[in-house]
Amino acid sequence: MTDLEYKVAEEMNRKEKLLEEQRKLKVEVATLKAPNRIDSIARERLQMVYPQREQIIHLGENGDKR
Repeated sequence: MTDLEYKVAEEMNRKEKLLEEQRKLKVEVATLKAPNRIDSIARERLQMVYPQREQIIHLGENGDKR
């Protein structure tokens, strides 16, 4: 019985560690997906800029230009 209690305690501890890791990963995902971060990377690292108005082409539902 004591051996089983130790195993249960170990598994409960493992579960708590996994839940904490999950919480940390969710925060990391939210940070990585932050629009400001993506915008910064696009501008600084990739040298991207917003298109000029005349560079934008709007497509209709069937792919035809509007």
